[in-house]
Amino acid sequence: MRSAKSALVLLSLGTLAANVAVGCSGDDTRIGYEEPEDGGARVALPDAGGPSDNDEDPPNPDGGPERRGDSGGASDAGDGGGDPDFGLDGGVDAEVVDTGTDAGAAGSVCPTKDLVQQQACGLCGVQYRLCAPNDPNDSAAEPVWQPWGFCQNEVKDGCQPGTAATEGCGLCGTRNKVCQIDCRWAVGACKNEPANACSPGTEDYQVGLSCTAGGRSRTCQESCTYGPFSDCFVPGEPTLTLSATAGAKVSGQFKLEAANKLPRLGSSCPTASTNNTTTPYQYVVIANPTTSTIVASVWTSQSTRAGSGYIDTVVAAYAGSTKPTTSAERSACTSGVNDTCYGDDDPTECLSSWGGLVGSDAITIPPEGKALVYVGAWFDTGVGDYQLTARTDSVD
Repeated sequence: MRSAKSALVLLSLGTLAANVAVGCSGDDTRIGYEEPEDGGARVALPDAGGPSDNDEDPPNPDGGPERRGDSGGASDAGDGGGDPDFGLDGGVDAEVVDTGTDAGAAGSVCPTKDLVQQQACGLCGVQYRLCAPNDPNDSAAEPVWQPWGFCQNEVKDGCQPGTAATEGCGLCGTRNKVCQIDCRWAVGACKNEPANACSPGTEDYQVGLSCTAGGRSRTCQESCTYGPFSDCFVPGEPTLTLSATAGAKVSGQFKLEAANKLPRLGSSCPTASTNNTTTPYQYVVIANPTTSTIVASVWTSQSTRAGSGYIDTVVAAYAGSTKPTTSAERSACTSGVNDTCYGDDDPTECLSSWGGLVGSDAITIPPEGKALVYVGAWFDTGVGDYQLTARTDSVD
């Protein structure tokens, strides 16, 4: 029976955790050879398929005598009689540590210098460590296991095999998922979506729904179901409906878009001018729902929507809700034009260059009437969300 200090272990590709150690020496790596214990000629190890049926040793590659029987030779390191090109110190050129072997903790003595061991880590990753002396310049120092290296080649966004979880999907539905042996999720079908589910934020407008004109709308809630229908209205410009209580405020989130631009208003109403600078704009209807006359202050400020920023705005108002289409109609505004305002009753009122109509510039709206507020950007780059607040100053 042959004496072998190393054996090459071939691991299945499907194995997740493999502790394999491979040693190499000099520039001539000769995996599959072992150092004879008597320092003589090397003997080739059998192929990975195992020994032949007659269990005979393969012939000496150098043409020398074959080796048989148990070893009675020198220590594992040999006596240095071998070809020095094969190993660093006349030792074994390659070593493999089986995955099931407890190869010892970091700092413990290991069998062969330059032995490399690997093990599974993290999410189907691998890490390596080396068998080497702590002082590479000390030829008498025995090799010990060095610390494990970092975990590498983990599955991106992977999971721990065997774990299970439930996640949201579709329109407020749920689905189960199980982590497979390859550290990837196997995901089930989406279930439990509500009946007639909708995408949150979607508007559903239905014409003539118990209305003498226009229709009603409803908004899809975070639960993926529609909320109640609104009051009747005719679609057009966005609308902000005033409170019937003096001192009360209402606010809405609106948006200036680069696709909607007009020459910016200037000077003052009722003979406003139109500037050569074309900037984003929007008209917002201010509605009085009462049978009384309301005087209201309106102003712009930074939107509460995530990611919104500062916009330098210009504000003016028109009587009624008909949008002006000509330069003359645009010039005939009733209040403004203001790119700032002066107020101290509200923490969002008249900040920096946010325009507004307050105090003597407040707008008067007849019973069940409407006014149209022009909100324009001062600069042509002024786009994004903004907040418009309307305060009911008096109800007469």
